[in-house]
Amino acid sequence: MNSRSTLVLVCAVVFAGFTGCRHAPADDPLAARKIDGPPAATPGRQLNQVVILDREVTDGSGASSPPAATFTVERQGGTRLPNGALEVYATFRNRTDLPLELACRTRFLGLHEEPVEGPAEWQRVPLPPRGLTTFKGRSLALTNVEYFTLEVRENR
Repeated sequence: MNSRSTLVLVCAVVFAGFTGCRHAPADDPLAARKIDGPPAATPGRQLNQVVILDREVTDGSGASSPPAATFTVERQGGTRLPNGALEVYATFRNRTDLPLELACRTRFLGLHEEPVEGPAEWQRVPLPPRGLTTFKGRSLALTNVEYFTLEVRENR
């Protein structure tokens, strides 16, 4: 077989491969499908805010639902300290007649939303009946801290 016949054979095989490609049928488990409805609630990548991780005390989307909520976020924010660290806070209100204990931790991210340090340890935050409590967290990194998330859940 000369080089010209080899080239023609290779081209024919490649062409047959391209034209023989099939589209995945709708019942193929690997076929992509559009899913109608609201996006799934994810705690990740909600920047510069409090993220409530307990679905029982939220409406499932991460937003506080006052009729069913045992606690609510009254205020939240952050401030840059003179040394470059970022300090964040959240004030929580207990909506029940019983004392609650929350667990809070912070995550600090850089300009491109990359972690600049590991997540902080969970800290217990006591919440008196019908009372208010403020939680504060501070980044250990002094540079490249641009964003934060403050995660909260009921401590069990």
